[in-house]
Amino acid sequence: MTNTFFKSYWKSILFTLLLFYLSFAKPASFKDINLMNLTDKWAHYLVYVAYGMVIIFDFIKRNTLQYKKTHFVLYCIIFPIVLGGLIEIVQEMFFKPRSAEWIDWLCDILGILSAWLLMNFAVKHIKSVAKLL
Repeated sequence: MTNTFFKSYWKSILFTLLLFYLSFAKPASFKDINLMNLTDKWAHYLVYVAYGMVIIFDFIKRNTLQYKKTHFVLYCIIFPIVLGGLIEIVQEMFFKPRSAEWIDWLCDILGILSAWLLMNFAVKHIKSVAKLL
């Protein structure tokens, strides 16, 4: 069972590990990027849009049969939102000079919700095109 879980969610797991690396790497590693504060917020938003889309894609692919909406909300919406908040707290506590910023977490949340809207639109669009064929 564990083997099928990893086979089904390898993209989500890999993206989560990448997210951890980006979140906990020393800020000095990103000096060459020359991020402005506003750019940092867009980066949070776009990374979480991509993260949400990957998680939703993996979930839908694995659960092609009927699935409970509560499971979808828990795994694809609540989990990444809570993870984003926990990352902010852990950065503040253990990865100085990094700090927790509420605006970063808000951008993470908006990214996840945008991913849900985009994937919802894509799935509906694909289904309507499939009916025409």
